[in-house]
Amino acid sequence: MSAATVLETLTARGAVVTVRADVLRIEPRAVIDEPLRAEIRAHKSELLELLTTPEKPAASTCSAVFYVRAAYNATDARQFAHELFQRGAVDARQRDQLLAYAEEATR
Repeated sequence: MSAATVLETLTARGAVVTVRADVLRIEPRAVIDEPLRAEIRAHKSELLELLTTPEKPAASTCSAVFYVRAAYNATDARQFAHELFQRGAVDARQRDQLLAYAEEATR
């Protein structure tokens, strides 16, 4: 079982999993049986990483937001494309595609 699967299993059982000072907190504890407890122990460091690492937005989500912005304000859209690139949400190729779209939107 992977760390992601452990987290999905806990969530499916109605548990809320939080992290406090590198300690996993799972409530209610009654959802944890012995096999699951063993998996939690085996994947603790991965679970901590999953729960504490900010998730990057999907490029498709960023692009969709961008296109909405471009439809209303091309200058804002160009600035947003640069921000997405600086934050690592899109790569240089995707940024350039977004900028090209912003240019088309202003014509």
